[in-house]
Amino acid sequence: VGAFLSTGLKHEFELQKDGKSFFVLPQKTANQEGTMTLITSVMSQMVTIPMQRRPVHEAIALLLEVAAKSAGAKAVLGNAPFFPQQMVSLGANQEPARAVLVKLLEQVGPAASFSYRLLFDPTFRYYMMNLQPVAGVNQRSVPSVPSFSPPQSDSKSSRWFQKNPAQ
Repeated sequence: VGAFLSTGLKHEFELQKDGKSFFVLPQKTANQEGTMTLITSVMSQMVTIPMQRRPVHEAIALLLEVAAKSAGAKAVLGNAPFFPQQMVSLGANQEPARAVLVKLLEQVGPAASFSYRLLFDPTFRYYMMNLQPVAGVNQRSVPSVPSFSPPQSDSKSSRWFQKNPAQ
């Protein structure tokens, strides 16, 4: 927030804590005349979504679509560190979109192990969410590179490696 405020753009934010999760929510922004006006975060919109099991990417995209539509905007999921085949159950009945997102993320790992940025283009009234893992937090959902060791051989060469004869 401090880095953003140092740009000189006029916005006011509020930090909210909900369980283990923290949210930086916009409260006011300058309109075209420069007057500060109240705004509501798209992730504060109340959403209703029928319960259904879906791939995690589709679930987040649906949540964004419903929340943005109720705010008179559009939204898409940009970057998210999940496997396409990861499934979650998503459903909500007049709940804030950010609370639904937390419940969704808890199905793939601790919700506090993720951070999101919701970028906004005011000209097109278009949002894009990027999710990223938080460093230093144990996560089940973020793919790791499997380790690989070639079979051990007593000979000076193997199918994969040849020893340098100069050594």
